[in-house]
Amino acid sequence: MASDALSTRRRTAHVDLTLVYYDGPQLLTLRGKRDSTWIAVAVDKYENYSYPVFCVQISKENLDRYMSGHVDLRYLFFYSKTRDYRVTDLTESGPNGLYLQSINKPPLNWYPDEGFFSRSHTEEVNVGNNTPVARRVLEVAIDGQWDIPDFGAFSERTSECYSFLYSINALKSSATQPARHTRFLKVFKKYPWKGGGSPLNFYNDLYSYLPANDRLAVQKIKYASPGHIEIRGNTDIFDELTTVLGDLSKHYISASDRYRELHQYLAKQKLLSASSIRGTSEQQQAIKRYLDELALVIGFNDTEHVLAYAEGNWVVCAKIILSFFRRLNKLFQFYAEGRASLDQNEKETETTGPL
Repeated sequence: MASDALSTRRRTAHVDLTLVYYDGPQLLTLRGKRDSTWIAVAVDKYENYSYPVFCVQISKENLDRYMSGHVDLRYLFFYSKTRDYRVTDLTESGPNGLYLQSINKPPLNWYPDEGFFSRSHTEEVNVGNNTPVARRVLEVAIDGQWDIPDFGAFSERTSECYSFLYSINALKSSATQPARHTRFLKVFKKYPWKGGGSPLNFYNDLYSYLPANDRLAVQKIKYASPGHIEIRGNTDIFDELTTVLGDLSKHYISASDRYRELHQYLAKQKLLSASSIRGTSEQQQAIKRYLDELALVIGFNDTEHVLAYAEGNWVVCAKIILSFFRRLNKLFQFYAEGRASLDQNEKETETTGPL
């Protein structure tokens, strides 16, 4: 009943982006009131419309997934959570934009075919502002025996470390879109960090807020002995990740000792499983000292920023950085074992998009 009531509500929208153009717009996005997002495809005939297009309201997250090539166009139409299907005439735009007329049972031949991905767009578009973003294809040489779970673990650890470093850079940058800045900041303040699922949810949330054009993508895997994995991502973040991996390699024993000392201190002070506790002034100073020592040996220069995002709570700041070190250490093991090594001749490209 609720969805029926929603579908009969009068809706208007303006053309936002043209994605495919052949003798006129064939695929486009529309922007409605309250920043609603619609995807629209041209159809042959509908009543007396001169240029009918079939559209459905979708989430911004699904639009990002489509634009980054993670879902095809048919998915957006068939699996829209809103199920709010409309039809409009591109030649009939009024003061409030295009009128979107509800349609309860769209003809099946209106739905896009399977397998149409964003790579087939004819028009180049920029989602967000036009800030240049350098892109790199990072080639990781692999050797030795890799089981299927190893590829998953390597990808997950890389993704978590990349997302953490990316979020800090985005929060520091004045070029970051305000909405994205707010979302990242909320993640740092959201979880109690008293054990359980806080770390896992923290990193999942960070990755979900990465812009589509800066998410990690596996470009190629060649499994042989030796072989390689090509990963596409933001060049600045890859630089930081390779730096901390290199520093960890140089100071592995010292870094492990510093991690263990801080972890043992938090456990002894009964702060590991505590939430919303800042500790005494003496505890805060001790935590700061331990963290500074750990950050120094792994080349992590943003402890003060993490502290600010954690609302000045040294206990939470410590737990966040310790969680990052655990993931960095697990990723480093692939390199320490000789099964992975970085190719220093990475390929660079440049795209556009905001942090």
